[in-house]
Amino acid sequence: MQLSVFWATLRRRWYFVLVALLCTAAASYITVHKVGPTYEAKGAVLLLPPVMTVQKNESHTVGNPYLLLDGLGQIRDIVISTMLAQATHNELCQPRPDPAYESMRKELCGPHPSVTYEVTEDFTNRAPIILVTVEAKSQTNLVTALRAVVDRVPIILTDLQAGLKVGADAEITSAVLVADEKPDIVRKNQIRAGIAVGAITLALSLLMIGLIDGLLAARRAKKSADAEAETGTAVAGGAEPDTAVEDLGEGPASGDAPASGDGRRTVTAARGPNTLP
Repeated sequence: MQLSVFWATLRRRWYFVLVALLCTAAASYITVHKVGPTYEAKGAVLLLPPVMTVQKNESHTVGNPYLLLDGLGQIRDIVISTMLAQATHNELCQPRPDPAYESMRKELCGPHPSVTYEVTEDFTNRAPIILVTVEAKSQTNLVTALRAVVDRVPIILTDLQAGLKVGADAEITSAVLVADEKPDIVRKNQIRAGIAVGAITLALSLLMIGLIDGLLAARRAKKSADAEAETGTAVAGGAEPDTAVEDLGEGPASGDAPASGDGRRTVTAARGPNTLP
């Protein structure tokens, strides 16, 4: 179908277009409310160097640990890789007696999880900061999941250094810099779902309008053809009018008087029993 024909169809069936727009708006509205918003919260964990450093069997006490943050980039990457491993996810999915944690665990470990987390480094600076981003459908599950993921950082650090046989003063530790208590509302999934459903609904509606217009046009053409066929049949079956042509140049017809000298002929009608004289 050409574009000009399509636009002409839409103008001709404008009432169908109005219904299509209403259906599109309704479908998008229902989808947006059905999907619902997503809540997002972030936390930041800083890795701290040990209070005492060991180099060549000599111990040195560190006065301010924030002065030696540059050497913790490698252990930060190791912790991030460990937190993103499937083993960490499986540990988070272990049952606990806490009802709030059980509610979060079902949303995190289900076949279609509504609770997700992401662990990355802080690309805005060179400090050994681990960023944790959690998204969930519920604010309660969001706060619980954020706390659970952030708490994995010191556990992982302890497990990594357990086999090194270093003292407590020589272990790398961590400190929570920030953990959101009030989550942000993210509506990008709502907007994407609403746009997708609206576009599909509008496209299908326009296709239906074109299909209906074609069916109506074909039906109207069929009725016109049937009417013309009936008219032609009626004309062909009617009686033809009688015509009598009389040629004055021929001889007299039966029952006519002979023509006079000037070419005129007197027609005498036969008298019946009721004919006046």
